[in-house]
Amino acid sequence: MTAVLRSRLGQMERQEAVLEAETRRLVEAKDAAATRLDQSTTARDLSEEARQILVALGEMKQAEVSAKVEALVTKALRSVLGREDYEFKFRWDEKRGQATATPILISSHGGQQIEADILDGHGGGIVDIVSFVLRFIVARFTPGLRPIIVADEPFRHVSADHAEGIGILLRLLSAKTGWRFLLITHQEKIAEQADRVYRVSLSPQGQSDIVL
Repeated sequence: MTAVLRSRLGQMERQEAVLEAETRRLVEAKDAAATRLDQSTTARDLSEEARQILVALGEMKQAEVSAKVEALVTKALRSVLGREDYEFKFRWDEKRGQATATPILISSHGGQQIEADILDGHGGGIVDIVSFVLRFIVARFTPGLRPIIVADEPFRHVSADHAEGIGILLRLLSAKTGWRFLLITHQEKIAEQADRVYRVSLSPQGQSDIVL
């Protein structure tokens, strides 16, 4: 075995050990500190995520930051949902001297362009996708975090019909940034998109067992 091959195998084993450790830690101690995505999302949550992005990338101009984030979220929505007419935008306002952002979804219907608050009349699946991408951006540009996202049912409201699109989105983000994603889900079709699956079951003794 060549030195290069031994080094490659060693790196793969270390990466696998990290993922296994993260899985066990999450199962055994859900409240432990981690880069974790909450299930609930409100307008205030999305606005705060947008503000955090500006803080994290404060050296860049607001317009430039907004354009990059809007483009990434738009690509995510189109990749997962297959709607090429979808476009994500921020509507920026200033309240008490602080910038606030309202997430807007632009779509087409009957030849007309419709612009509406993303939480106003849109399904929870759209909110899940937008929230996931925004929180990923915040995590990516927060100093000191390991490049792994641990997410508990982040796409719980996205139809299983779009599971393949979710897989495409996660692989795209990982390929471009080097980050990894460890998802906890009860949706089998989403699990099928993963490179590796860990199944958790409850033993007769009441302990969580992980099957690799």
